[in-house]
Amino acid sequence: MQAAQWSALRYFGKAGERARNVVGLAKYQGTNPGTASRTIGTLVRRGLLAVVVSPDDKRARIVSLTDAGRTLLTQDPLLAVETAIAAMPPGAQEGLATGLRDLLGRLLSAGADGSGTESDGKDV
Repeated sequence: MQAAQWSALRYFGKAGERARNVVGLAKYQGTNPGTASRTIGTLVRRGLLAVVVSPDDKRARIVSLTDAGRTLLTQDPLLAVETAIAAMPPGAQEGLATGLRDLLGRLLSAGADGSGTESDGKDV
């Protein structure tokens, strides 16, 4: 599965009913509704998501995990990462968090395509 598809499964596994829709997924993934809709469509065709009409608003659609989607989430590759981090001592977890925040800040300051420079003028 593609990263965006795993991300969508995780999102629909945790999101509240009012947020389980195309727009909610698009905001979560930082993309547009068309891209989110295509991701949902792929997962529906694979039997991992189901889409139903909202009982409150007939124009709205609610997206939910199917049993197959819930089962697949138990094999989520990120679970191994979560388990490994949880097993680290608190100081190591804090150091990892600090390092990741620093890395993210450097990537963001470099620009989305990585073409920018760090504050010291060196290439990123």
